[in-house]
This record gives sequence, C-alpha cells and structure tokens, in this order.
Amino acid sequence: MLTETAKTIHANCVSVDGKGLLILGASGAGKSSLTFELIALGAMLVSDDRTRLYMDGVELHAQAPASIRGMIEARGIGILSAPSIPNELVSAVVDLDRVEKHRSPSPRSVFILGQSIPCLYKVQSPSFSSMLLHYLRYGMQSGVRHRFILFHDALFWSQALPGRDAPMRLRFSKMLDLKRSIICRFG
Repeated sequence: MLTETAKTIHANCVSVDGKGLLILGASGAGKSSLTFELIALGAMLVSDDRTRLYMDGVELHAQAPASIRGMIEARGIGILSAPSIPNELVSAVVDLDRVEKHRSPSPRSVFILGQSIPCLYKVQSPSFSSMLLHYLRYGMQSGVRHRFILFHDALFWSQALPGRDAPMRLRFSKMLDLKRSIICRFG
C-alpha cells in the first residue's frame, strides 16, 4: 500500500519562530482575517487559500503553491502582496469551523499525511490571535491545566459566598481542602 506524501488543501499557514500554524476552515470562516491578525502580531505568511503539505522525512511541512506565493486575499480589498517564507514545519492546526466549548479542553490532534498534529478549535475571543501566537511561541504547560481550573473555581466560589453565610463557607472550606488533597495525591 502506498502512503500519500504530499497534497494541496484549502487552508492558510503562518510561521511563528519556526513553528507553522495550519489554519483550516470553510470559505468565509475567517482564515485570511486570522492570518492578517497573526501577521500584524509578528507571524510570517507561508500560504493563503491553498497550502501544499508534504512530508520531509517524518516531519509535515507546508508551503504555498508557486503561483500564489507571497500573496494574500483581503476580502473587500483584493489580492495583496505580503512578505512570506518558502515553507515551514507544521506544529499545530486551528480549525475555524469548530468552536471550542470548553474552558480548558483536553489535547486533541488531527492526522495529516499520517502525522499526528495538535489541533485547536476557534475561540470566541478578541484575543484569539494573541492566544494562538503565545501557544506557538511557548507551548502548553502540561499537568497544570486541571490544577489551575480547580483552584480558580475554588477562588471564584470563595469570593462569591456572602460573608454572613458561615455554614456555607465552612462546607466550602471542607470541599476546598478535599480538592487540595486530591491534587496533592494525583497531581
């Protein structure tokens, strides 16, 4: 059985510090808008609208087809020239057709040309592009996500409880102690 080693897909790609972000989504989903936002924050264009994916050894790379290299569509304005790099290693995928429903989602991935690539969903936030840039530059903090959520929730509820409800605060305090002991045991 032959394994596919290259294909061209409807997607954008940008590069941040040597890490490529492949941006997926249907026409009009905001791929070019997100690409412009990331470029404004310091990313470099790899490709807009069509992206050629290929394997280089065991690594997935992206590049623009030669006919559109260095170009990006600005909806309502037209095709613009843009500084670009010839290719980049694909480090992550963002799927704009799917909206993230969880505050701190479990890691997920997609398989492209047989390679597992981390996959993020669209986040409804004005700082989404900044969050993606930060993710590419610094990565995820493994093992901390669940602890942060537990303590953040505990802090929120401790601040939300009224001062005159001592029995409720006492029950909450015991619950918080239980959460802390679980975190210490299972990390």
